[in-house]
Amino acid sequence: MKQKIKNYLTIIHLELEDLDEDIQFLINEVHKKKEHGGLTNYVFLENQALLKNEIRALECFRKIIKKTSPEDFRSVDELIEYLREEFRIVVDANSYAEAILIFTDRKMQKVKNYINS
Repeated sequence: MKQKIKNYLTIIHLELEDLDEDIQFLINEVHKKKEHGGLTNYVFLENQALLKNEIRALECFRKIIKKTSPEDFRSVDELIEYLREEFRIVVDANSYAEAILIFTDRKMQKVKNYINS
């Protein structure tokens, strides 16, 4: 079980990097739309603020994962519950966008399904 938990932590870290890259891609797309007149300054700035907020939240989540010791958990489910609770605290404390909880939860579920298959 400990190996499964270690694998989970490794894979979720990679999945979060992938999510970060997706958000960076969106940031670039918003810039392109702005340059081509497809967005007003207001919408552009709002989109940028939201996407950068999500990037900062992901950085915090990666820090939580990095400091998480596999030996502290008996199961992957217990680990996931811990990660959700810790990240929820960080999101609330820093007023990060709630959507990031949905994104990370989907990634955690994806990795859990992979680990259990």
